[in-house]
Amino acid sequence: MSMIYDKVSVLLLLVLFAPSAAGAKQPQETPPKPIEVSVIVDDQDGVFVGRTLPVHVVVRNTTAGPLMVLDWEKLSPPSRDQMVSLQVRVWDYPGQNSPLGGRGSAGFFASTWTKDHYRALPPGETVIERSFVPMLPGRARIRGDFCNSHNTFWPAHPREKEVKWENAWVGRAFDTTAVSVADRLAAEDQERYAGYRLTLQDPATSPEEKLKALAEVAGEKHYFAARFVRETYDAAEPGRVKEAALRHLVDLAMFGTAYESFPLLVKVMADEKTPPEIRKTLIGWMGDVLARGGRQNLAEQAFHQYPEPLQQEARQAVQRLARDRDPAISAQAREVQQRLADEK
Repeated sequence: MSMIYDKVSVLLLLVLFAPSAAGAKQPQETPPKPIEVSVIVDDQDGVFVGRTLPVHVVVRNTTAGPLMVLDWEKLSPPSRDQMVSLQVRVWDYPGQNSPLGGRGSAGFFASTWTKDHYRALPPGETVIERSFVPMLPGRARIRGDFCNSHNTFWPAHPREKEVKWENAWVGRAFDTTAVSVADRLAAEDQERYAGYRLTLQDPATSPEEKLKALAEVAGEKHYFAARFVRETYDAAEPGRVKEAALRHLVDLAMFGTAYESFPLLVKVMADEKTPPEIRKTLIGWMGDVLARGGRQNLAEQAFHQYPEPLQQEARQAVQRLARDRDPAISAQAREVQQRLADEK
C-alpha cells in the first residue's frame, strides 16, 4: 500500500508544480502600427440621398514623437484627394443585380516636393474633416485612406541633392464603416420636390418657369432626382418640357442614377422622331455600356449590371440603326457594331 501512496504523492506533486496553462508562454500581442486610421460618422440615423454627410478621418500617430508626412492641406488635387480620401461603395440599392463595388481613388502618387509641403504629425489623434453626398439609397460602405508616399524633399538650391526626413512615415492606413442611406428623401427635400411637382403640373405656370424647376431638380443628379425627371417626361405632353426632361434623363443615365430608364432610352434611341443629337449621344453611350458587358458606373458609388435580355435589345436596336435613313446615325451605329465585334 505504501508504494501505491508514494506513487500517488509523486503524481500530485507533478500536477501541482507542472507549468499551468495560464503560466505557459502566451502569444505576443501585435504591436500598434505607427499610423492607424478610424472612420467615424456622427449621425448614422439621418443619412439621406442628396444630403452632404460629414465624415471624420481620425489619424493616430501611435509613436512617442512626431512623424513627418506631406501636408494634405497644402496639396492640390489629385494628390490631396489621394492622400486623404473617401471611397464609397453602395449596395442593396434599388434593382441591384451585381456584386461589384463603387469607386476607389486612393493610391501612391509621385511628384517633387519642397520642405514646406511637409508637416509634423504629432503623437495622438489628428482629425481630418471630409464629406460625401450619397447618390443612391441602400447601404454605403465608407473607406477612409491616409496615404503618404514620400519621405524626401528638394532643398531651395537646385544643385543640392534631395534630403530625407529621419522621422518620416511612408505607407497607407485605412478603416471602413457602413451606414444605411434612407430609401426616401429627407422631409425638407420631399416638401421641396412636392413644390416642383406642383409647378410642373400647373397649367398657369409659364414654360420658362417649368424648365427652370426641372433643371434645378436634374442638377441634383441623385437617384430621386432621376426618378422625378423620368416622371416628368412620362407625364408631359410633346413640347419643350418633355424634350428638356428627355435631355436631362439622358445626362443622368450617363451619370448613372437614371439606370432604371435604360429600357425607355433604348426605344428613344431607335425612334426617328427623337432629335438626332440625342440619338447619337445614346448610341455612343450604349455602345460603351455594351462594350463593358452591360456594366454601368452609378455616380461612382456603385456598379450596375444590365440583364442580358436588355443588352440584347440594345444590340438589336444598334443593328437596326446601322441602316437608318440619317447617314450620321447609321455611320455611328456601324462604328459601335464594329467595336463590339472587335472586342468579342
